[in-house]
Amino acid sequence: VSRLVMALAGQKFEDFRWSREDWPKYKPEAPFGQGPYLIYTNNGETVKIGQSHAIACFVGRQLGLYGKTNLDAAVIDQVIGLYKDLIAVWMKLRSQAPDDKDKQEEMKKKLQEEDFPKLFGDFVKLINANPAKSGFFVKNEISVADIYIYDLTYQLKVNDMFDAASKFPEIKTL
Repeated sequence: VSRLVMALAGQKFEDFRWSREDWPKYKPEAPFGQGPYLIYTNNGETVKIGQSHAIACFVGRQLGLYGKTNLDAAVIDQVIGLYKDLIAVWMKLRSQAPDDKDKQEEMKKKLQEEDFPKLFGDFVKLINANPAKSGFFVKNEISVADIYIYDLTYQLKVNDMFDAASKFPEIKTL
């Protein structure tokens, strides 16, 4: 999401990705010993920021894609919270009964028929609650929230999990 935010804002950045084999040499310098992390320099001060959501939110704020008011930011935070809920449900499928194909199919069906529609319905409620009726989550402009759901919709579709855009027209506009 952070890369999409920076690309959308026209922010130049070094997109450095380490290989699995090279990760051990970067791990000791990574915040919390894990990736991803952002190395940010401002006025000669360099800081490493860990955690993907913290990075996306920081970058969004820095680049003007986190709303203009605290209320705008609260709407964006709600979307990110629901996003995290959806990811947790999806990851549960990946971690439970990985060798039991029948159980996996049963869980996938529940996700596709109950969990994903409920959570995408919540996203649609937030889009529709926007007084601007712009199709975005916040006012008349794209924000980090829209980018999160765009990326989520894409990831679910390419992983053959759920086609949110075909089931929820409001999501398709993102």
